Amino acid sequence: MESLRLCHPLNSSCKLNKSATTLTVHGTSYTIPANSNVQLNFCALFNNTKIWGPTAMTWDPARFIFKNEDSAHDGLESEEVRASTDKNFFPWLYGERACPGKRFSQVELVATLAVLFRKHRVEPVPERGETLAEARKRAQKVSLDIQMTLLNQMYKPQRVGLKWIETPSA
Repeated sequence: MESLRLCHPLNSSCKLNKSATTLTVHGTSYTIPANSNVQLNFCALFNNTKIWGPTAMTWDPARFIFKNEDSAHDGLESEEVRASTDKNFFPWLYGERACPGKRFSQVELVATLAVLFRKHRVEPVPERGETLAEARKRAQKVSLDIQMTLLNQMYKPQRVGLKWIETPSA
């Protein structure tokens, strides 16, 4: 969820309104004329410090995790990912415009990650003279190297090589 918030694959969502609509935002009324194309900028919404606080640009998966007080377990076993999103975060849109493939994509993502990481891990490939720790720091900066087109793309993906490494069975 946090990765989708910080690096959504789409940069916006568009809607053409058929009739004039008046919206009131913080006490000010705005009229959107009929046949206007209205765009929602995901990057601006999902990184807005008024909504997400001063750490809006920090990757923090805990934003979407809560402690289940009814759980019989402690620690990580009592934590759960929030089941639904709200008006400030809707990577699959919201309400009547919600993506019909939302649940499928969520399950598919978890299944894919489970298969990929069951026996492997991903490591950055160190450049000549670079330690693995230095390569990891360089790889963390990749999020600054993304451009928004229809889908997110890295400007220079060759700057960080990644390799799959099989992990020993437990």
